[in-house]
Amino acid sequence: SAGTGKTLTFLQIAAMNWARGDMWSEFAILVAWPMRLPSVQQANDAVELMQLRQLGITDPDEQKVISTFIRKQPHKLCLILDGADEANLDQCSDFVQRVLRGELLKGCCLIVTSRHSNEILDLSASHPFDKHVEVLGFTRENIVEYVSNVLPQTDRQTVLQEVERNLPLATLMRTPFFTSAVCDIVRCHGIIPQTMVDIFYMLLLFVVRQNKQQLYPAWSAVPPILREEILELGRFLFLMLVENKIVFSEDDMYSHGLSVGARSTGFLVPCDRVMSSSICQWQVSHLAIQE
Repeated sequence: SAGTGKTLTFLQIAAMNWARGDMWSEFAILVAWPMRLPSVQQANDAVELMQLRQLGITDPDEQKVISTFIRKQPHKLCLILDGADEANLDQCSDFVQRVLRGELLKGCCLIVTSRHSNEILDLSASHPFDKHVEVLGFTRENIVEYVSNVLPQTDRQTVLQEVERNLPLATLMRTPFFTSAVCDIVRCHGIIPQTMVDIFYMLLLFVVRQNKQQLYPAWSAVPPILREEILELGRFLFLMLVENKIVFSEDDMYSHGLSVGARSTGFLVPCDRVMSSSICQWQVSHLAIQE
């Protein structure tokens, strides 16, 4: 499910540890990209994926050197495509589709993270991966460790006691995203959410507080204009889920009557800038929030 730690583990921690030389030293090049971005879905080669990371590889001679290196030593390349379930694989570029099928960049290490989806299951069945790893989320020990590292002692004891008493809350916190959200809410509001509805309602107020620099202890205290902005954004995100569009442009916002000013609440972040234009596209900071 969204929030179990797939992106954090592979797209961020693994890439950081590789860059530090702490792991995967057999790879000379590591390219890690979220599949939800249109520019990634439409990439035509590995060098273009690296350019999209804004590495400044603009010199044609340098691009040629890298392309030649990858072609001659594909085993030195680690390519991470994160969140394949968030992309329409049928509409991806021929390059991306052939990489996923194992027809291009043969010999490279390809890591694909995904939630369970029919497209991914079909892909895995027709072109079996060497290894499958299932991210199960937090154990009770993981929850205790995370809460202990993040919260002061008094709050820590209160939260852990509630986790022992409240089975539904303990079940929710097996997803790392919810454990993080609960800790944020406790730090921000001083109260422990009891249900998923509580978590998301209070998380909304937490994000608002972080961006507006003001604490609203309850929904009734949120200024009406900001309250309508959040509700409007919620309706819009639901529409995007129905239409299965994760990434959207400012034109999309206007067409559905959403003020672009909703960006200031912190729920939308710039995710992609088309290299050939100045059009900026936006996404929700985390898929779990959108859902």
